[in-house]
Amino acid sequence: MAAGLPLFALVLLISIAVFAFAVWQANRDVQRWPLPAAAALAFVGIAGSIAFIVSPQATAWTRFRLEHPAFTAVAEIEVPQRRQDNYYGVPLPSYLCFVSVNCKVAVIGTSNGHPVRFVPDYVGTPDGATGYGHFSGRPDPGPYVGFGDDICPTLELDGGWWWLGPCPELTAE
Repeated sequence: MAAGLPLFALVLLISIAVFAFAVWQANRDVQRWPLPAAAALAFVGIAGSIAFIVSPQATAWTRFRLEHPAFTAVAEIEVPQRRQDNYYGVPLPSYLCFVSVNCKVAVIGTSNGHPVRFVPDYVGTPDGATGYGHFSGRPDPGPYVGFGDDICPTLELDGGWWWLGPCPELTAE
């Protein structure tokens, strides 16, 4: 990812320059209010996109807030303990598939004696995952096994839901 960052920055810089030139050209012989409005909207669009790229937790929080009723419904579904034949979980009802990248909810361990439901937002190839975990009460710090990778609760959302991402103590090494 780090190697692609300079290329991304270059493309973003060129895009901003082309946009600025287009706004400058559009500014000729027109009313003044559309120009600041267009510039403000463009800034919000560009800055928001960059914020979501730079901060996966901002993306997780925003998505959770937008899809909160669906996450609440997933928390109420009966999920069996993990077995060899359901490693990636059990299928969600079709009307809740958009919540999970693989349309499944899995149990990835226990916390305080209760199963931890896991809704993956990303599943790597051949293994590894990050996503949303539902806990009963305050979660144990982890790590939990997210389809091969160690993941930990890093962002409290609402209603027992947490974002499960890379464990801070494991990424600091």
